[in-house]
Amino acid sequence: MEQPREQEAFAQFTRARTGAVAPPGPLRARRMKAIDPDSISPFDMYFREHAAGLAYDWRLLAAMAWKESRFDSTVTSDKGAMGIVQIMPRTWRVTALIRAAPWRIAFLRRRATWQSSIPVWLRAVPDRDQRLRFVLASYNAGPGHIIDAARLAQQLGLDPARWEGHVERAVLLLAKPRHFMQPDMRNGYCKGSQVFRYVRGVLAVNEQLRQRTPQPKAKR
Repeated sequence: MEQPREQEAFAQFTRARTGAVAPPGPLRARRMKAIDPDSISPFDMYFREHAAGLAYDWRLLAAMAWKESRFDSTVTSDKGAMGIVQIMPRTWRVTALIRAAPWRIAFLRRRATWQSSIPVWLRAVPDRDQRLRFVLASYNAGPGHIIDAARLAQQLGLDPARWEGHVERAVLLLAKPRHFMQPDMRNGYCKGSQVFRYVRGVLAVNEQLRQRTPQPKAKR
């Protein structure tokens, strides 16, 4: 909180949380409007700053925020997730505002295999693009459910290290008792359709943003 940018971000968050807060419920879809031709949202500088240490482009954070909240910092979900990146309060206690999303992504990249006592998606899913899908799914549903989905995919003869057509199919089955009540499905029911739509939605928005705001060319 010593940096002016952090103080400004905290002030904006405080004003949003102490003012008129939208009631919990489904987020309304709105057409994305740029602040100017080279921007995505009022939060771009924070996305850029806090994505600097990630393995992914800053526009991924923007895509996640758009999908989660349409950049509305007053949104609270029916489960209590807050802010533009929809983080649960227990996570807000150890992070701040936009910083929470890259912190969570970095954590999830190193989290979870179903075969190792040192769990990391980095090892379970070697392909970088596929790993991103597992990270996004874990961000949405929690890594435990995605571990179950990968394990179920393996049981069904699908590839547990590939998302489209494989683990995403298995995660849909975790809404059915005959699958999520199996003894080795340790995390129970999962609303797989939500995870399915979330991953595809974020990737689609991310691609749109990459086309709309290309990276500046390096100066010679």
